[in-house]
Amino acid sequence: MFLNKPFPFTKLYKIHLIIAGIGGCILAFILIFLQPFETVYFQHQFKNLLLFGYSIFVFIGYLIFHFLENLYFKKYNSWNWGNEIAFRLGSGFFGILMGYFYHTYVFSSGSYSIYTLLLFIFYICLPILPLVEAPILLLRYIMIKELGGKEVVPNSNILEEKTLVSFTNYSGKEELVVPQNALIYVSSLDNYVQFYYLDDDKKTHKKIIRNTLSNVQDTGNFLTRIHRSYLVNINYIKQINGNSQKSTLSLDYLEEQLPVSKSQYKNIKNTLSSRHKT
Repeated sequence: MFLNKPFPFTKLYKIHLIIAGIGGCILAFILIFLQPFETVYFQHQFKNLLLFGYSIFVFIGYLIFHFLENLYFKKYNSWNWGNEIAFRLGSGFFGILMGYFYHTYVFSSGSYSIYTLLLFIFYICLPILPLVEAPILLLRYIMIKELGGKEVVPNSNILEEKTLVSFTNYSGKEELVVPQNALIYVSSLDNYVQFYYLDDDKKTHKKIIRNTLSNVQDTGNFLTRIHRSYLVNINYIKQINGNSQKSTLSLDYLEEQLPVSKSQYKNIKNTLSSRHKT
């Protein structure tokens, strides 16, 4: 389904400040230079400045909803076209509501009511909303994708990646072949290593092989060491708990928490921070 397809996402505010500013300028251009809805007849020495005031709500509304987007993304680690459209509509209607109070106070000098709000929405805002939000949507897709974002596939689809990785025992005999993105973590058990991974039905399995964690890391260089006894696929990390003195990782699909060594704590924090910025 189209709405479930991934949409580029980034948390970087410098990109979103630019997009919010452009969105506000688009509205200002429409109101000041095209002067729809009989604004041409409005006379005031600061007319253009007052009309520009509407664009401020586009700018503020965009940034508020970007903050909410970040909270959603932090929780679900996914962003698709459905999320994008829903949040863009939310941002647009927030701007409409603030614009209504501004319009009533500055231009109409009337009273606030549901009836005048509906008139403002249907006769003024709805015709303009697509002219502002459509360019913002296009800008978000192009700028985020080109200047620092990426398409994020939800964890529920993590097994769609079919790149296989093979692990052997001491003698070189192949013991486990698993999709790279299905491997959750690997732990050390004396002279053995234990693999935790998902099958196609997203059920967890484990397999023990006679080998060392160092050899496993050489083969699975996509794994991140969090402790002398643990390697983790960072895609499955939900959050890091605790502090540098004592911390653990929470993982998707597993109830247990894995220990993080003091020496690896900062590295894991930085890795997670870099992942969330994209």
